[in-house]
Amino acid sequence: MFSHIDYHWIKPSFNFVDIFCIAIVLVAFRWTYGVLVSCYQLFRYIAFDDIVKDFSTPERSERWKGQDFGSFPNGWIPVSESQFLEKGSVQNVQVCGQEIVLVRKLNGEVQAMDAYCPHYGANMSKGKVIRIRGEDCLRCPFHDWSFRTDDGVCVDVPYAKNRKPPEGVKIRVWKCIEIHNFIYVWHHSRGKEPTWFPNRIPEIDSGDWVYHGRSEHTVNCVLEDIPANGPDSAHLNIVHSRSVLCGGVLDENCNPLLNILHHRWEAAWEKCEPPMDHTAISWLEGVTTCFGFDLVYLSIKALQIGPTSVNLLFKSSAFGMEIKGAYIQGINPIGLNKHKIVHQLYLQRRLLSPFMSRFLLLGEAVMLERDIEIWNNKIYLKSPILVKEEKQIAQFRRFFSQFFDHERKVVDVRPDDW
Repeated sequence: MFSHIDYHWIKPSFNFVDIFCIAIVLVAFRWTYGVLVSCYQLFRYIAFDDIVKDFSTPERSERWKGQDFGSFPNGWIPVSESQFLEKGSVQNVQVCGQEIVLVRKLNGEVQAMDAYCPHYGANMSKGKVIRIRGEDCLRCPFHDWSFRTDDGVCVDVPYAKNRKPPEGVKIRVWKCIEIHNFIYVWHHSRGKEPTWFPNRIPEIDSGDWVYHGRSEHTVNCVLEDIPANGPDSAHLNIVHSRSVLCGGVLDENCNPLLNILHHRWEAAWEKCEPPMDHTAISWLEGVTTCFGFDLVYLSIKALQIGPTSVNLLFKSSAFGMEIKGAYIQGINPIGLNKHKIVHQLYLQRRLLSPFMSRFLLLGEAVMLERDIEIWNNKIYLKSPILVKEEKQIAQFRRFFSQFFDHERKVVDVRPDDW
């Protein structure tokens, strides 16, 4: 009955041009969607989120079993940050495979002590800071035994005769200092006294540079691999050349619209001479380009201080504007080949500094996460094969070995070739 109806008008009719245009629209939609998602994530970060990421896993920790990479390092170890320890509070932290407690005395000073009560093994982080005869003490949460925070001596047992403790009972006290919002304890496997101290940054002491946030990453790797980034200049233009917008885990299929930026790097490294031979200096020059045009310039002078701290002083300029500041890097070896890396950011007092700080923290975190992707999946070679152009790595390994008590073969190279 419908034989008289002409259906030709509803039949699809596509030619090559139509198909090509549809393909272009779909590709453009995919790229645009990727850009919008990335911008949303960036906005969420700028507006709300802190950067705290844990890249460590039990499986990765298991990989290190049976492999002897030596003891924990000797030196000042950054174990916490000032904002996490209020006056009169106690914090449990891990450092070099041990548990300790940090105590903020009622006068604001910080002390560090072993975590467990020598009486019956209670964790002192659950205790309370009190005053006994005008002295700050940490009271055990189990039986109320009280220990002086300055020297760890037990001064009060509430149910003993005359409240007198047994002779010689004390908790070990760790040497502790607080610099630029980091709390450090001195660790030495043979109990030696400190021979050096972390460097201060005058601009922070004067108040010209102020705190603008932090990032925190937990990783599984050999400690040496982290500061070895300084002398390893060859990896910079391989791992860190692609756009920061592509993220921390590099994907070959990164959205081309996000990959319009390119980073170019040059670096140098040298160890310092006595009495500053516990330090080394790296210089890093970076340029961010867009379609071949230089946009942003970055100059960094990084001072490696002992085995676990770095002061990175930087100057960045773009579009006629310049900003100066510092990242302070602190690494806490909380367990064997498990480390917490914290970066604190300080910037000049500028109107745009709070806004710029979010991008600077994000950029630092993205580049660090590219390194973490390598560190977490590599093995440690005691005798790597190096070429002449990598002699700084051999020099760094000799420098870094001074922070360990054991003797080890630092690197297998052929000096005659150099």
